[in-house]
Amino acid sequence: MMSRKALYVLSLSFGLSSAAFGQTFVCPTGPAPGQRQVGTTGGGPGLAPVPVCVQNSAPAGGGGGRSAPPREDPATAAANAMVGLARAQAQQLKELQKMEQDPEFRKVAKGYWTYFYDTENPKSGQRCMALFQNLQGAVQLTGPGTTYKGAMLTLLGMDIPKPAQPTPVKATLDQGDGKPQTLTAMNYTVGQTKVGAIAFAVPSIDAMTSAMEENSTFKVSVGGKQVVDTFFRDGLKARDRLRLCASGRPVK
Repeated sequence: MMSRKALYVLSLSFGLSSAAFGQTFVCPTGPAPGQRQVGTTGGGPGLAPVPVCVQNSAPAGGGGGRSAPPREDPATAAANAMVGLARAQAQQLKELQKMEQDPEFRKVAKGYWTYFYDTENPKSGQRCMALFQNLQGAVQLTGPGTTYKGAMLTLLGMDIPKPAQPTPVKATLDQGDGKPQTLTAMNYTVGQTKVGAIAFAVPSIDAMTSAMEENSTFKVSVGGKQVVDTFFRDGLKARDRLRLCASGRPVK
């Protein structure tokens, strides 16, 4: 029987280094367009502080021109898709057979990857992200950013607690290897959605990609209650894409 590997995750240390306000969230690769960094989680042994960001507010009225709305980050886009799909499922419960024939439903039921990288400086090896979406939630694998040099495993789902601000929690992560780990993780709400996130630190993108297999499962419990039961498939292809991005050769 083939042995299973698990992503080596670390406990995070917390305490925002500057005052955070608004709907804050973890942004390991740094602020995206339309966002700004408002602080960091506290660092720990072998772990650099992780940036915490907030979405920029729309400028006050009165100006002559209109500025474009901030671009939605990948996690928020995935969260909005989850909420929309959940609503569609509820509305079409009596038409399940019809819904199962919908191409978008079948795509999400099977699960699929989306990839992101530093478009301003593709050779930087930073802002690498692989996002796997499915009916149970999403798995987000993130590489280093400008200040945070580690990697991050983030799980998104509608059953995950949704605090007003990023909150440290004790979370038990079971990756199906028979060795569940109870760690301190970051729990936050994704944008202005009804989707929660649990973020675990990984020592480096090399450590993350070395542990990736073709198929992986993730179960997370908080306070004795299971809040995540999700998976990814086609993991080796995602591993190769992340490695290319980290080497400064992202696939467009």
